Amino acid sequence: MLSQLNSYFSSFISLGAPAMMFFIITLLSLLFRVKISKALEGGILMAVALTGMGAVISLLTGAFAPALNKFVESTGVSLSITDLGWAPLAVITWGSMYTLYFATVCIIINVLLLSLKRIKTLNVDLFNIWNISVIGLLTLYYSENNLILTTFVVGVIYILMLVNSDVMQPQIKKLLKYDQNSITTTAHPSLLICPPVLMVNELISRFIPFIDKYDFDAEKLNEKIGFWGSKFAIGV
Repeated sequence: MLSQLNSYFSSFISLGAPAMMFFIITLLSLLFRVKISKALEGGILMAVALTGMGAVISLLTGAFAPALNKFVESTGVSLSITDLGWAPLAVITWGSMYTLYFATVCIIINVLLLSLKRIKTLNVDLFNIWNISVIGLLTLYYSENNLILTTFVVGVIYILMLVNSDVMQPQIKKLLKYDQNSITTTAHPSLLICPPVLMVNELISRFIPFIDKYDFDAEKLNEKIGFWGSKFAIGV
């Protein structure tokens, strides 16, 4: 069953993130009665953004690869694990028949929680289900193919992601200076680090408050360092 479903969607998945998100964003916009011109504009903007991000990552990888190879040659360092980055890992993960299953579970959970009015986030970034799939595949491997346990782990993490997305939405709007009517938010597993970070921040404010007097952000640090903190120096 899973292998058949996976084969049906394989051609769509093989289009890559930009094309997938173009179709998904456009169709979802049309479902919410957005004008077709605006729906197409939103889908194209998403595709362009993902394409540009991928191009920059490829450019950096190509630029640094020769230097890293020379580093290995000159130092004699021999490493057995290669960090491929997120792009190849996403493609590999989408190649698993279980990813479509995890995506279905996540969609059902999202729709159910929205229907019950427990959350406000509708996660439209279907491509990024691969992040959840990695967690699911690792759970499946270490639990000796226990699909019930794996489904439970994926479900719990996805619920936490959606709740976290609801909570973060006002702050995202403020930080990115979005319009007050903006509904933009993000549901990504990496952002689950925010609640623990906020707890650490609260502890620092209570017990070592003098640290709050110092500004450690990148902009202030660059001002202190001067030229060596500039983008030009980093580029060189």
